[in-house]
Amino acid sequence: MGTTASRPGGPTLSVSSRLLGTGTLWEAAEAAARLGYGGVELWANPIGNWFSARATARRLAAVSVRRYMHVPFHDLNACSANLRIRRVSRDEIRRSLRTASALGIRQVVMHPGRVSNTKGDTDGIWPVLVESLVDLCSYADRRGIRVAVEAMERRPKELLVGPEDMARLFSEAPSLKAGVCLDLAHAWTVDPTCADRFIQTLGERIIHVHFSHVSEGRIHLPLDRGQSPVTPSAAHFLRNFGGPITLEGAGRAWPHAAEVGIGVMRRLFFEEGGDASSQDPAGQAG
Repeated sequence: MGTTASRPGGPTLSVSSRLLGTGTLWEAAEAAARLGYGGVELWANPIGNWFSARATARRLAAVSVRRYMHVPFHDLNACSANLRIRRVSRDEIRRSLRTASALGIRQVVMHPGRVSNTKGDTDGIWPVLVESLVDLCSYADRRGIRVAVEAMERRPKELLVGPEDMARLFSEAPSLKAGVCLDLAHAWTVDPTCADRFIQTLGERIIHVHFSHVSEGRIHLPLDRGQSPVTPSAAHFLRNFGGPITLEGAGRAWPHAAEVGIGVMRRLFFEEGGDASSQDPAGQAG
């Protein structure tokens, strides 16, 4: 793994497979490596039975990038008030964890679930959220997988948004072995300094980071649009962060986001003089 991909004592620059426009998981890993990324975050789409997973694992092992997985969440809610939806959602997440294990993946990102009724009964569903995460993270732990629970953006029905929500989770579930996925764009929807509070409150718990640009009313933009949500103090933390920083975004809308992103991320997270608050990074990303 070259110096463009990672730095001793520093982060591993990673990219979401959604940005790579490839058909298979190993093609995504190969594309990430060609672009100079040190890691790839694979989105858990169905890949068939154990034998296809085993063949995929062999192909992935031949590519020199670190591998992570984002477990599924579309149409799923592991803490739904509807018991049947809750069961199906957890079964799908467990299946993705078994796939991750078969692929040799040791760290995954998981959405926590949300309030499912229109009245937003946060207090009523909170115990279900805690029980759900303890159950799923224990399932992952038995398979040698560490879960990074993702803090969500500020929007109706979300339960885990700010650092106070995450701190409450770990306080009420002291046996929970999970870490935190800090999505910098999500934190920005709370306020511009929310990421700093995450770092101050939960720094040792943060094991995975998602990065993209933002603008008024929009998140997960490519790094040649919008503005960076990274504050100077967050940039200092991330230059010394020992885990993956994954570039996210909408791959179909921004086909060159991965190519642009690697240069911007190198400058921002590998160089002490990197500008953490650039409003117009397009000139840096050539």
